[in-house]
Amino acid sequence: MLAKYGITEADWRAYEDNPQGWADDEVYARRIGLDHNVLSNYLAGNTFDWYDHSFRDGFNQDYNLSVSGASDRINYYMSAGYLSNQGVIVGDNYKAIRSNLKVDGKITDWLNIGANINFQDRSDGNIATDWGSAITFNSPFASYRDENGNLEVYPQGRGLPVL
Repeated sequence: MLAKYGITEADWRAYEDNPQGWADDEVYARRIGLDHNVLSNYLAGNTFDWYDHSFRDGFNQDYNLSVSGASDRINYYMSAGYLSNQGVIVGDNYKAIRSNLKVDGKITDWLNIGANINFQDRSDGNIATDWGSAITFNSPFASYRDENGNLEVYPQGRGLPVL
């Protein structure tokens, strides 16, 4: 491949001093700026799929139950529901539990009393991954976790420039 540019492999290897006797793939990796765990992962053939890490199959659940009834003096309606939305982006989760109670009672011919009580407990847990940056800017040779299982603060190491 180098020959079509008029360069021999010996010329390419001699372009810079290589006192450590690195193999060609390490020379190439260092010339393009790989270091830290990115270099070691590249040389070991270890990759991380940022797309698979950032996306998943979404799953939605919505359950509702209601009961109503009436007599000549009272009307009632009760409902309860559960909603769980798991978005396609990892971390995009929403859950809600809700209930409603409506009661209307006829006290006299001229007086009705009613109540409408609603309850909702929800978690807006959208702590979504910044998938644009994760997929676009992180190398496939970057590490998501270190050797102890902790999240990598700098997945590509401190040496690579940020785009």
